[in-house]
Amino acid sequence: MEGKECLEKITICRIENIKRLKEKYARKNIRKLDANENPRCINLKRRTIKKAFKNLNYYPDTDCSMLSKELEKRLMLTEKNFLFGNGSSEIISLIIKAFINPKEKVITPFPTFMPYITESKIAQAEIEYISLTKDYKIDLNEILNKIDDKTKIIFVVNPHNPTGTIISENEFDSFLKKVSKNILVVLDEAYIEYLNENKKMNIKKLINKYKNLCVIRTFSKAYGLAGLRIGYLVANENIIDIIKKVKLPVNISCVAEYIATETLKNDKYLKTTINKNNKIKKYLYKNLKEFNIPFIESETNFVMVDFENIAEKIKNILIEHGIVVNGNFHEMENFLRITIGNKKDIKKLVKILKEV
Repeated sequence: MEGKECLEKITICRIENIKRLKEKYARKNIRKLDANENPRCINLKRRTIKKAFKNLNYYPDTDCSMLSKELEKRLMLTEKNFLFGNGSSEIISLIIKAFINPKEKVITPFPTFMPYITESKIAQAEIEYISLTKDYKIDLNEILNKIDDKTKIIFVVNPHNPTGTIISENEFDSFLKKVSKNILVVLDEAYIEYLNENKKMNIKKLINKYKNLCVIRTFSKAYGLAGLRIGYLVANENIIDIIKKVKLPVNISCVAEYIATETLKNDKYLKTTINKNNKIKKYLYKNLKEFNIPFIESETNFVMVDFENIAEKIKNILIEHGIVVNGNFHEMENFLRITIGNKKDIKKLVKILKEV
């Protein structure tokens, strides 16, 4: 038995959780700094947990109305502008499934979040890879240069993964003006909560202005709900209605919706998370500078660090000490991406780097 021909070019992507990593490296204590997870989990009250598990015998709400209403108030949009997915990864899959025909073109920066590429290959799309600028930002001008009659979807990530760099609203607005209205522009804002308010784009204004724009967000990063798998899409009603045709009727569990709603209401938790992340990131910056190790200043909860020709060696040394980081990015093989864990994690990492 053989699968679809296009699957031959796809490598199975695995994200190993903390339990599997402990088994893999035979260690009781593992510092997991490889997947940009939030080390701080929200402390839910007992009555909240009890409510979340109250109606498990019923199917979930297909439109996540409770969560949608909370987002409506915050983004000043309507429920018709939202669609929810099993993490942002499912939303990416749904967008490509709804809009891409075989041989049509997808443009994506590279290196980037791999589901853009994997899902495009499954859809038998042609993929145009755009290298980053010298300062590791998405090259919007190069994207414009690569657009042709076959182009159907453009992915833009802000802040960018894996570099943590950003583009401004003025840059993005200028870019959108030059893109044909028949091309879907997907803005992935998975790490948007880590940005200062004055650096965030006005999503309501952009969505209303550009009918071919859709924005992806997630509860996996700053909100610390990676294990619940819930993300959402913001777009005009027409785009949402098209994607609903390829979405499963119930793809979000009632537990995920309820806890995401409660977490969204907890502004104090989010503020504390961002403040702690920034303090620990500054501590890491300070030490990297003292060791004369180059790095890319990041607007997220991770930092790309340039270890030059000993990146793989450093990665293995860290693993020997129970710290797992990410690396081997296209055209950035000398870099390791380090998640900003808790203070104890980063202190241990800094101590090892000092010894090395």
